[in-house]
Amino acid sequence: MERNGLERRFARAAATYDRAADVQAEVARALAARLGPGPYPRILEIGCGTGLYTQLLHDAFPDARIEAVDLADEMIRAARARLPAGGRVRFHRCDAEAAPPACGDGYDLVTSSGAFQWFRDPAAALRRYARLLRPGGRLAFATFGPGTLSELAEALQAVFGREVPIPARGFPGRPALHGMLEEAFARARVDRRRVTRRYPDVRTLLRRLKETGVTGPGGARVFLTRGRLECLEAAFRRRHGGVVAGYEVFYCDGWTR
Repeated sequence: MERNGLERRFARAAATYDRAADVQAEVARALAARLGPGPYPRILEIGCGTGLYTQLLHDAFPDARIEAVDLADEMIRAARARLPAGGRVRFHRCDAEAAPPACGDGYDLVTSSGAFQWFRDPAAALRRYARLLRPGGRLAFATFGPGTLSELAEALQAVFGREVPIPARGFPGRPALHGMLEEAFARARVDRRRVTRRYPDVRTLLRRLKETGVTGPGGARVFLTRGRLECLEAAFRRRHGGVVAGYEVFYCDGWTR
């Protein structure tokens, strides 16, 4: 994913993200619960967004120092507003895939919720994060998989008579994720879950996607007229009895020696 385009999309979504990100919030809570009691004195969060997951880390680990990074200034401003001023969290605007901030003796935890799927070179990023961890440190992240929004992809194909690309199709799947983790870490684990939401109509689904920074189906390659939207909704109802969106989620862990 091209960095400038990604930054612009999420910058535009900063004001609407929290009200639309119920799936992302559920995933972040599940990821935080998987971390256990720690301790994790030094934490690096990749792709902090509006600070939803940052807040969970801050509350779960009261003795931790957290470095939280994001590409978009607007997201960082929203995250700062969520957390106490002058506290244990420091925010950085940077491309954390390519140049994350280092920690002298290494981090105890590098973690991320909902950012990894946008990486250009995820294998290289994992190797980089492994080097940032202290011995016995942990990487823990949640990422969306290629099965995300499969119902939307099916409905679009029914309407257009061809496959219409959606961003999730390019996300790494479980075998690829596990292989990359095994290459970079001494021990790896990948667990799969599926989160499902129902929406009153197609317009609501597409608006939710836009409000969380996700581009619409096919980017600029398709134009959804009113008639096509009606056909799209009819395709959903034939196949699923309503407008359904499934989100494939992988919870991934890697541990250093």
